[in-house]
Amino acid sequence: MYPNGNIGQIISILEKTLGKADISNDENQLAFYCPKCRHHKKKLSITIDKNLFHCWVCNYSGKGVHKLSKNSSDAIVLKRLTKWTNRKEVKETKEITNINQPKEFKRLLTSSSSPLRLNTYQYSIKRGLTDYYIDKYNLMYVSDPTSYYSNRLIIPSYNKNGELNYFNARAIYDDEKMKYKNPKVEKSLIIPFEMYISWDQPIVLVEGMIDAMKVDYNAIPLMGNTVSDLIIEKILYYKTPSVYLLLDGDAYKFLYRNCNKLIKHNITPKIVLLEKDKDPGELDTQYLQTIILNKSRDCNFEYLMKLKLLSNGEQ
Repeated sequence: MYPNGNIGQIISILEKTLGKADISNDENQLAFYCPKCRHHKKKLSITIDKNLFHCWVCNYSGKGVHKLSKNSSDAIVLKRLTKWTNRKEVKETKEITNINQPKEFKRLLTSSSSPLRLNTYQYSIKRGLTDYYIDKYNLMYVSDPTSYYSNRLIIPSYNKNGELNYFNARAIYDDEKMKYKNPKVEKSLIIPFEMYISWDQPIVLVEGMIDAMKVDYNAIPLMGNTVSDLIIEKILYYKTPSVYLLLDGDAYKFLYRNCNKLIKHNITPKIVLLEKDKDPGELDTQYLQTIILNKSRDCNFEYLMKLKLLSNGEQ
């Protein structure tokens, strides 16, 4: 049985190429048969937190254990995992990816007659987020009118263990100057809606959290301009069968940037472009799922170049 977390993943990938590892008690030192001299004893030593390997017989050595993998996709995953797996970075990641929920956040789907809840509920229904979405995604309202987050629909995100790792606080009134108030979290270190994601199934990448809820199947909101390295790492590690990009019909720069990054990692995304000025968050789930299945196209090199030209024409 492998150790938990990044170290377990590193060992699992290395064993594909090097065979069964001998693992030290602190899980930081690994021993393998050397692929160069093929000594009959396990003389290739790997120090995970320093990202070093060395054979004590033939002196085959280097920095970057990803160089030992024969599979290019596995090597990309290893490169990122080893970058994260020193003690300091692991500690910082844990502190960032688990956040505290403000006490004034309350479940929206209750019988409370509070005007604060009713106003938030009406906004949710107006956006097409019915009781089904409110319940499944645990949408919340803010019970304290003096709160920094008052008069906002709270959309929480949970990691794979069901722990809060982010939330989106969306203003329910149009005259609010700040449409969103969100926690200060390093977004590159989280997978939004990870609790709902099955990596061995096709995934859909969208811009925002409401877009993802409307797709309602294995959808990840990017929460920024670019697919994060962490999302790419997961796709490669779990060999996700298909990756869809669902975007507004005129978001060419956004589309080109993300297609280009995915292709560089040997991932060919399937593109789903909506009609111009249509927003996934304003459409119903059945419609979105239908066009994902029936109107997607592979983003090959030719199409990527076309996107580049279109993105250059955007103002």
